[in-house]
Amino acid sequence: MESSNADEILASYLAETDEHAAERLLHTLIAEVAAPYARMVVASNLRGPVQAETSDAAQEVLLDLTSHLRRMREGRADAAPGIEFPIRNFRAYVASAARRAAGVVLRRANPERYRLRNRIRYTLQTSAQFTLIEDDRGRRVAGLARIPSGGASAATSEQLRDVPVPHGAAGMNLAKTIELILASVGAGVLLNDLADYIGSASGGFARAEEFEAAANVPASNLSDQMEQRAWLAHLWTEIVELPRNQRAALLLNLRDHVGDSALRLLPAMGIATIRQIAAALEMRPEALAELWRQLPVDDRRIAELLSLTRQQIVNLRKSARDRLIRRMGVRR
Repeated sequence: MESSNADEILASYLAETDEHAAERLLHTLIAEVAAPYARMVVASNLRGPVQAETSDAAQEVLLDLTSHLRRMREGRADAAPGIEFPIRNFRAYVASAARRAAGVVLRRANPERYRLRNRIRYTLQTSAQFTLIEDDRGRRVAGLARIPSGGASAATSEQLRDVPVPHGAAGMNLAKTIELILASVGAGVLLNDLADYIGSASGGFARAEEFEAAANVPASNLSDQMEQRAWLAHLWTEIVELPRNQRAALLLNLRDHVGDSALRLLPAMGIATIRQIAAALEMRPEALAELWRQLPVDDRRIAELLSLTRQQIVNLRKSARDRLIRRMGVRR
């Protein structure tokens, strides 16, 4: 089913006043659209022994999606834990949820490979020399911006295996490693295949400190201890005492050890609600909601929001981190 048709059914479901008719539309969305697509995307992102978990992971996606759709129709999407937003592209929403579900399986099965994959994804997304697009099976395909992709086609894993390992790959900067591999292939490469190749080429999984430096996050303060709730609660009390522009420069770009937004941990762990975070940022909750799925926000966008320059944002965040390191270092 085309994405536009799915979106039309979703719109009809949300507007339907008859409960029986609404349930029929919901069944169509879940059984005929979401179910096969979620299974395909999950399966495409899993390999080896963990593929046996495809069905369970896809089922979790469908259960969460069903609950979310019902909350949307009842006008109480925000009543769910954390925060949820209207679905503007149904198939894209399902693909994103399915990739997250596959990620949970991968992280549990092989945490080192999962971390490497996320480091590679982060590098691809934050460098203008690379592209990261999605193919028709919901898989992410990495490429070089200077080489036309001709769509979301990707080299096969067999083609990638024929590529010579870059000399000195074990100690090479990750972005340079990716560039050399993609240039040698001359085509897009599936993110999963790229992670497997680099993990093998580097003689193991790349060092975490290299990513910490790339993300500009102090490893001892914003990654190793981010999962400790007490420490995070303490950190939050220090953050709200920062000047407003420092708070915004830090929080909107705050990243965890794999480059994802660390700001989302706050409501998930009961540290701060969405409204409290919005208050700390001196933003309307609705404005923060618009940004939530875009987190972490890049410096240019933060500069626009604060009417400052990109360099000023970099300086503000550095000042915020320096202060937090001093204060947390003394009190911890």
